[in-house]
Amino acid sequence: MRGSGGGTRGDSWPWLAVYALLLVAGPTLAVTSAVHMHREGAKQDRLPLAGVPVTATVTDRDKGSSTSRDTTTVSYQVDGRAYTRTIRGLASGPTMTLWVDPTDPTAFVADNGSTDGSASGPNGWASVAWGVIFVALGVAGFVTHRRAKTRPGPPAKRPPSGSDRPAKDRPTAPPKRSLSRTRRRAP
Repeated sequence: MRGSGGGTRGDSWPWLAVYALLLVAGPTLAVTSAVHMHREGAKQDRLPLAGVPVTATVTDRDKGSSTSRDTTTVSYQVDGRAYTRTIRGLASGPTMTLWVDPTDPTAFVADNGSTDGSASGPNGWASVAWGVIFVALGVAGFVTHRRAKTRPGPPAKRPPSGSDRPAKDRPTAPPKRSLSRTRRRAP
């Protein structure tokens, strides 16, 4: 059972390291993704009400492929300072409205619902699901490894003589002597 981590100590440690990595990476990915999504959601709720509306110029649109997301790069100015950010989603025209946080001009919500952090980080509830899957795989690996270590091996073979003692512990029979001894007769 070498592939499932059931070998000897020498060949099972890499599998144990993989299982431990999954048990560390899984909760890390799940928690950071959940915190990120919670913060982005709070920003989407707060900034349209408390933010300052700013008109941003769309400088680049990237229609994503089947493996990447659509992104839009926008440029805007707050208090004479220029900012450029990339957000998730495509803009519908050459400009878009951003609601900028007055205390942090780098934080905003766009009119398409994207935030300044939407194109970065472990963002999406799917990352939380992947974290849970990693934990499940790590636990399953450790359980499988432990079961393989505690499972009894094949029964021992009995010595061919039928004795319960191993051959090295059995007494040996004295050597056989020949019955036909030749005697020398005296002349």
